[in-house]
Amino acid sequence: MSETQRIRLSAETAETIRKRVAAGERQCDVARDHGISAATVCRIVNGSRHAQPQQTQEQDASNG
Repeated sequence: MSETQRIRLSAETAETIRKRVAAGERQCDVARDHGISAATVCRIVNGSRHAQPQQTQEQDASNG
């Protein structure tokens, strides 16, 4: 019987995953490096898991 182990990723790891995929790495390669599924990487990249922190009003003002 196989057991599924849940891995808790930090916000920093999620950000690293987003950056690697944005740089052109394949999601399956990033997933393998972190011991998670490609589907989980997809969810992180799309924001349905480990949503990116909201910008503060101060950051918004400096960007606009």
